[in-house]
Amino acid sequence: MIHFKIKAEGEEEQRTLSGLYRLGVTSEEMLAMIHHKNLYYFIPQIITGLFMGAFCGYAINEFYGYGWQAAGYSLLFGLGLGVLQFVVVHHYSKRELLGFGIN
Repeated sequence: MIHFKIKAEGEEEQRTLSGLYRLGVTSEEMLAMIHHKNLYYFIPQIITGLFMGAFCGYAINEFYGYGWQAAGYSLLFGLGLGVLQFVVVHHYSKRELLGFGIN
């Protein structure tokens, strides 16, 4: 059931993008639209994961006496993972645009 829903959304988006392409929207503009769409899908997970990781790092390491230092390291590590996720989303957006047959 989920497979067919995802497939239908992909086909609908392909029709939308091909219509925009015929209207004169450049592939760079379409890539920016897809990139923003994908970021909006993943930003809540990035932010939630960052704060949950910092809280867990603080709570667990408070037991060992590190406290705020561990929370700071957790935030730095989470920010690093967030940047990595932004890079992955950018490459995924490019692949998605190429998958629609638009160069």
